[in-house]
Amino acid sequence: MKVSLEWLKDYIRIDEEPETLASDLTMFGLNVEGVEQTGADFEGVVFGKVISVDNHPNADKLKVCTVDAGQEKQLNIVCGAPNVREGLSVPVAVIGARLPGGFRIKKVKLRGEVSEGMICSEKELEIGSDESGIMELDFEAQPGADLSGTLSRQDRIIDIEVTPNRPDQLSHLGIAREISAMYQRELEMPEVIDMKRGGTISLAVEDKKDCPRYTAAEIDNVVIEESPEWLRQRLRAVGINPINNIVDITNFVLLETGHPLHAFDRERLATDSILVRRARE
Repeated sequence: MKVSLEWLKDYIRIDEEPETLASDLTMFGLNVEGVEQTGADFEGVVFGKVISVDNHPNADKLKVCTVDAGQEKQLNIVCGAPNVREGLSVPVAVIGARLPGGFRIKKVKLRGEVSEGMICSEKELEIGSDESGIMELDFEAQPGADLSGTLSRQDRIIDIEVTPNRPDQLSHLGIAREISAMYQRELEMPEVIDMKRGGTISLAVEDKKDCPRYTAAEIDNVVIEESPEWLRQRLRAVGINPINNIVDITNFVLLETGHPLHAFDRERLATDSILVRRARE
């Protein structure tokens, strides 16, 4: 079970160094197999704002962008991403920046146009798998602000061997409970929102011995889109690739509470009922 130290701090105060915490957890009965550090493997990537976008005079698929990256003057950057547009907030690798793999950004000419930096995708920064276009930042900052601690926060990941008799430890809340008991500190549980009873879907359980309890929540007006950055960071820290807001939040709840969730598309359900039963031929 990989747990994020920064994520754990949402539920419990941790003053100890990661190595001390790992040793204390092991002596408390949880076998910590290792502690690793995560964080940005790039430098010189800053917050930028696309001021203007013009067609490249010598290439149909390239654009010539004017970008405010907090430098003495606005930068001229050639970009081939289909989603580049005026007003977009983006990560910019300025001249001299180092990207994952040791690649250095230099002033170059692309099909006759000077390019003074690079507007980056998630894939190029190795903080995600999306390489379909440049990364669109969903927050505002001062142009030129360093993004290494924002896009890929420093974190320590604690790898814990969980034995079959301790499924309560298969979540961040479960580990936070252990730390609460170990250090005699207050546990801060996440807020729970009351939901209105009722809905259009009926539930039935075929055998209560197989499944004593099954619950469902019906949520209207859902838009499938990219998750906010804080959620993508939480998942990436423990090795889960973000997919979209619905898939990601079910994975988040599983990793937070240890309780699996399944999301169903209401429009694709064959009937207005969910029947819980054993599989058949």
